[in-house]
Amino acid sequence: MSDQREKLRGTIRSLHPLLDDLSQHYENDTPMNYGTLNDTLDNVRVQVEVYSKGKSKKKNNNDNTIGEKEKERDLKQEMDELGVKIWNLTNEFSPSISSNEKKKEQNVLLIASLYHVSFRLIQASADSKSSENLIRLLRAVSTAISALALSGQSEKAEELAHIGAEYQQSIDASQPDTAEEKREKSEVFLHFQLARVDLEVLRKNDNLALSLLIKATQSEGGLEAFQYQELASKCWSISQEILSRGDDTKKNFTFTTAPIEWLQQAQSIMEKAVEQGIHIPGANDVRIAISTNIAREQIKNVSEDPQALVKATATLKQLAKAAASTVMFKDLSEFIDWNDETVLTIIAQLHAVSADYPETPIIVSLQLLNRALTEQSGFNYVDRILYEGVYFARQHLVKNSQDNRQQVLSMLEGVVKSGFAKSLDSTRVIAVQMIFTNIAHRQYEARGQFQQAAEWYCLAAHPALDAAGPSNTFRCMRKAANCYINLGNLGQADGLLQQCPPRGAATQYLSFIIGIQQSDTAKAIQAIEALMVCPDLEADHLTLLMEYVAEKRGPLPILTAALQALLVALDRPEMREELKFDKLTVVRCLLQSLISGNTESTEKQQLGDQVIEHLDHEGLGEFPARVLADLFDRSAQLSSWYTHLNPTEVDLDTEKISASAMFACFAGKMFQYRELNDAEGKQTLREQLLQYYDTVHVTLRENSKIGSSDQMIDVLEVYRLELLCDVGMWDEVGNTVFIMGNLPLNSVNGENSTRKLEMVINLILNYTDCPAAIVHRVLEILVGAISVISELDVVKFSRWIRGIIMLLLQRSGPNDHKQAQSYLSRCLQLLATPLGQSAYPPDEMQWLIATSWNKGLELYYSSRYEEGKSWCELCLKLAANMLPNTTQLDKLKTQYHSLVIPEVLGNTTVVNQTENVGKVAQPHFL
Repeated sequence: MSDQREKLRGTIRSLHPLLDDLSQHYENDTPMNYGTLNDTLDNVRVQVEVYSKGKSKKKNNNDNTIGEKEKERDLKQEMDELGVKIWNLTNEFSPSISSNEKKKEQNVLLIASLYHVSFRLIQASADSKSSENLIRLLRAVSTAISALALSGQSEKAEELAHIGAEYQQSIDASQPDTAEEKREKSEVFLHFQLARVDLEVLRKNDNLALSLLIKATQSEGGLEAFQYQELASKCWSISQEILSRGDDTKKNFTFTTAPIEWLQQAQSIMEKAVEQGIHIPGANDVRIAISTNIAREQIKNVSEDPQALVKATATLKQLAKAAASTVMFKDLSEFIDWNDETVLTIIAQLHAVSADYPETPIIVSLQLLNRALTEQSGFNYVDRILYEGVYFARQHLVKNSQDNRQQVLSMLEGVVKSGFAKSLDSTRVIAVQMIFTNIAHRQYEARGQFQQAAEWYCLAAHPALDAAGPSNTFRCMRKAANCYINLGNLGQADGLLQQCPPRGAATQYLSFIIGIQQSDTAKAIQAIEALMVCPDLEADHLTLLMEYVAEKRGPLPILTAALQALLVALDRPEMREELKFDKLTVVRCLLQSLISGNTESTEKQQLGDQVIEHLDHEGLGEFPARVLADLFDRSAQLSSWYTHLNPTEVDLDTEKISASAMFACFAGKMFQYRELNDAEGKQTLREQLLQYYDTVHVTLRENSKIGSSDQMIDVLEVYRLELLCDVGMWDEVGNTVFIMGNLPLNSVNGENSTRKLEMVINLILNYTDCPAAIVHRVLEILVGAISVISELDVVKFSRWIRGIIMLLLQRSGPNDHKQAQSYLSRCLQLLATPLGQSAYPPDEMQWLIATSWNKGLELYYSSRYEEGKSWCELCLKLAANMLPNTTQLDKLKTQYHSLVIPEVLGNTTVVNQTENVGKVAQPHFL
């Protein structure tokens, strides 16, 4: 063994001067003896292999002496240093070696020999089989396999492939500890997979090679930009190899895959990179080159494939679009001077070409965003570019909904991967989120496209938009979950709800629906239990839950069990009083279950006991609304006759029963009226109710001492308004609203009056032909009725203000904008108080600022300059109260200054230029 070691050491030392000569040859163009170098490399490789085999077979006591161990260690160090030297030298000079066309074949063999020897030296010097060493060895053997395959040395490449497979198996069995180790593992596995692709192509098994390459694109941890490039480059090179061999009749070789298959795979890889938000330098040029070759191959196949011409035409159209964007925005791939003027100019140009090339602005926005995320000087423009890209996607949503959504997703993914999400401006993020939710809402409501709506809601909840605040994000998640529930995709919906806070009433309501649809009694009851302790629980949640149950035909046992759980929860002493009014609704639903044929006798007995416990009249629930109304009417008549016959014996209870019965009769008839389809019968009943209204109203007024009489009067008046609205008696409705506004409010009935106004506004908004003046008047009364004396009052006021302004801006009538501004002025008055400044919700503040500012820009760039300025000025006043001494306020002031200066100067040219830029800046809140 000692002789073999010395022989190997001598061979290794003879290689060093030849490697120095190789380095001098490519640095200074000195003469080089290729034959001697190749012979020495082969000799070193053979000696290393012989030494490694001999060492593994021959182990005796002599080898364990201290002297032998030191010599062994020195030799290993010498081999490792030489292996690394050859590896680095080959990596440095391989481009120069490969580019020498005169000696191409000789140079390819030389590169293969260098990498092969380098691997054998590193392999022989490896002391342990640690994960780090295995990764190093697999990287070296992969490079050697590719080089040997390229030089046509299949036997040597196959031998190394077996060794590489063993390394891969060992690495795969180990568990990486750090993220860096995971990344290195993924990277070296891809390297080995590509080496196997080269080997299979050499072995004329290109079908397997294509399968291996496709598998390489499906890495669990995802791929980085250079890896996408490497994969696409491999597809490209193999397609060109197939083309070259097809044109060379001297090469007796037939591929089973067509060049177009490899080109299409390269195209798929580039598209996947775009979808993942990966920025690849020159990616658009690569895609153009690939598409050009695909079109060329499709045209070649016209004689064999009748559809080839159609496919080629489609490819050429895509190519033209991509080429157009490349020509017009070629400067984007070069250095960008990041400043306001440059960015605004580019965005203005994108707006100018968006009509003729609708896809171009989105693609270029993505390119620009990727550059901004990688250059520190571009950080200040990330949120602006993101917003503009989303705005472009929305502009051309109808034709390319899926493509645009994918481009937007790529933008958001790029923001997250760069770690820039937390640095985005919250105002623009909220604007982006609102665009997404508006698109989703339109698809949900108008077209019933639940899948698309869910996808856009999920975009609105993307981690890149975390700056909008968790409440907005969770709201979007719940809406997406609701879409998936409508689709029947309950697993997807449940997964989204799991990400939302469990103490949210809306979350638990949706969980209840999922439990019902999954026939999971425990899940439904658990959702109800959780719902009842949610801090944001309101009566509306219970109403929605009851409406959902009421829509079910033939109640199932699970619905009954859920209702029983809800009834028990409503009876708890800690339950808020305002929520207990829905108990009768629950009892009604239980009665429906009791009298239905779907309930077992034992269950009926249990339900009956609960109904009797909560309702004094056993059979009351069996009667429809019409019969109940008649019963209450008879009760009221009997009370009236009794009063006339025995006036001295009338007490407070008799008057209370009579007034309550009359109200119940009117309410029952209203339910009957709504269910009528017969126009004549409905008209008759409406006239009767309008006549009966005065009698009931007077009776309730005269018996004001009756508990809840104010509430009954409020409901009665709303019923009358509904009857008037049904026949379009708007003058009468207007008079009623005018009288309602003149009634004084006090601390006793102030809350009730506000509730009545809320019912009125909800009523008249259902009538599209209701005059705007009436709507405005009710809104005015409603806002004026809200007494702002506590933090809860401020929150309530802010929610109503938001709803009112959204309503007015959507209606866009002649006076709606002025009305909206008047409500914003009221916000200013409230914000001038210490209570308003401390209690006004931050998300509502941001919404008011964003809405008023963007409405101003929209009007300004629609040539309605004075209106636009008034909105912008109002926004600045709001921001000054809400966001004093902040960067956001400074930005708004700066942009407002840039708008008004050109107009003051009277320079038409400058104003026009400002308009072009302004259209870029115009957000589109929907």
